[in-house]
Amino acid sequence: MFKKFLICYLVGLTLIFTAAEAKGTTTGPANNLQIVPQKIKEATRSYKIEMVYPKVKGMKEVNVQQAINRQIRKTIEENRSKFLKQKNKPFDHFLNTMSLRYEVAGLTPDYLSIKIKTEVMYAGAAHPQHWSEALNFDLKNGQKLSLPQIFKANSGFLKIIADYCAKELLSRPELSRDKAWVKKGTAPFLSNYKIFNLSPKALFITFPENQVGPYVAGEPVVEISFDKLRSIIKY
Repeated sequence: MFKKFLICYLVGLTLIFTAAEAKGTTTGPANNLQIVPQKIKEATRSYKIEMVYPKVKGMKEVNVQQAINRQIRKTIEENRSKFLKQKNKPFDHFLNTMSLRYEVAGLTPDYLSIKIKTEVMYAGAAHPQHWSEALNFDLKNGQKLSLPQIFKANSGFLKIIADYCAKELLSRPELSRDKAWVKKGTAPFLSNYKIFNLSPKALFITFPENQVGPYVAGEPVVEISFDKLRSIIKY
């Protein structure tokens, strides 16, 4: 296990940075692909950051592997920068905190689907913020997959998905009270379906906080079996 400690003194504050491999390697069904957790910790007098993100290893196609890892790391760095730009001054004994984790939603010989989940608590805030991001990669070329790319052309997939999600969410007690809110958040626009993941058997749509319901509803997830999409999906 590789571990690196860097201690810097910036404007009278001590920054402790720790980078290491974490436990929990995921092995793919082909290409000798492995997904190895990487852990980063930062701590100052005003904030704490703890991130566990995936790194792809073992692929024969080195260029593809490097392309995937660059895009993953770019996403992680963007999350860190977003947090640091929005952090507050320490409030009493409360610090700004950020926690980032990931899940491997799907890993096949054709694609890798990862969900990044971030929780931040700004000093003095009443409650934490949560946001998710989806990274779906074509393992043949290392490029990100967009939602239209996984469906057949002219299939009308967006309307089909939107109708299914609206019906499913409105069946949930915590969301059924405001039909207009759900309908607006599930309308058939790509902007409403930015966070999607692929498993070997289903498509998962994640809706951000406040998109289809109040904060207390969290980030609702709708699972759509590939059996329901078989006639229009490519994978």
